[in-house]
Amino acid sequence: LIPFNIFSFTHGVYLMKKSENGKSPISLKSLIFNPGIISVIIGLPIYLLELRLPDVILAPVEYIASLNTPLAMLMFGTYLSNTDLKKMFFRREAYLVALLKLIVMPLISFGIFRLMGISGTLLTALILSASAPTANNTVMFSTKYGRDNGAASQTVAIVSFISIITMPIMIALSQNF
Repeated sequence: LIPFNIFSFTHGVYLMKKSENGKSPISLKSLIFNPGIISVIIGLPIYLLELRLPDVILAPVEYIASLNTPLAMLMFGTYLSNTDLKKMFFRREAYLVALLKLIVMPLISFGIFRLMGISGTLLTALILSASAPTANNTVMFSTKYGRDNGAASQTVAIVSFISIITMPIMIALSQNF
């Protein structure tokens, strides 16, 4: 999760802010001082040092954390409801993203993990993670940075639908080879 956050909140933000001429108005300061990176900077030492936070801090943080997924799904559904659902299934880009995210990347990961000698439950867990659908961050980032959140919502929806078929196949692959 830490590499995902670092990559999303640096390279992801850079790509979202990049204009059509290929330049990004982003500064090093804004790359470092954003919520994703700050959370890693604060959270990693707490985790590594096995610090126990006082309940007065921990309880509100846990409440907010438990809202994370429901609020993200609510936001995703709101944006998806405002898009043309008829056009959603005809977005070729969404199917390309699905092919790369749900088949190509897990197969590459599978090959790399097998070359590393990883097998069994660990391999299955890693392949399950690699074959999971596109993160809802796509929709949140597209909204925050003024991109087409309708296209992002449709792509996340298509990839999620297709993952219902591809994830069991990838799990079976990881368990049988």
